[in-house]
Amino acid sequence: MRAVALALLPLLILAAWQAWIVFQVTRDGVASRLRAVAWGVAEEQRDPFIIAQNALKIAARQPEMRDIGPRCADILADLKEGSDEILNYLRTDAAGRGQCSILPIKRGMDMSREAWWLQRGGRQSLYLARPQIGTISRQPVWLMVLPIYDAQGGFGGTISSAISIEGLTMLLRRLEADFPGALMVADANGRPVIDSAKAPFAQLPRIAAAQRTPEKVSLSNGADWTYVSAPL
Repeated sequence: MRAVALALLPLLILAAWQAWIVFQVTRDGVASRLRAVAWGVAEEQRDPFIIAQNALKIAARQPEMRDIGPRCADILADLKEGSDEILNYLRTDAAGRGQCSILPIKRGMDMSREAWWLQRGGRQSLYLARPQIGTISRQPVWLMVLPIYDAQGGFGGTISSAISIEGLTMLLRRLEADFPGALMVADANGRPVIDSAKAPFAQLPRIAAAQRTPEKVSLSNGADWTYVSAPL
């Protein structure tokens, strides 16, 4: 029996080695597919943000917009054409008062205590505020905000866009329906902004590292998941 065992040992080692190779290839294949899906979904979800970013920069170059002239609201309405995920554009003055908007507002409406305004904190370039319920739209939104400065460097208020989280959720649900895994949008700390319809993730703890290598996360029911991330 010892002789038989010794004779079979190389075959057992070879079989184990082959099984390990198959496991590695399978795992790498799964990771590659996850990565391809994540980056593909991010590309689709990114469109409203890119549109809003370009629109805000175009608006900031218009004298009528910078001076908050009588055509301010008309210019904002033109920016929204063809982008259903963008709910609103808003121009505020240096004191945080709303001056013109696509959605109806009372001129002079005070925005200076809003989270997105307080988050501005002296920024001079475009930023994305934390997800919140829009004061004007009354819907969950991401606010992209561009501070406006005059030629002398004086602060002149902001132009902002409200991007619908509900619209992005509907897009994600359609993509997730055709994908055997789960899809979600998380913030920079890995907390879900748009939940997956297939699994209740509370947080993805290594969301940034998952852009480079697959990471593991366990749900409260004991299920283990492998995930990757792509920047939105």
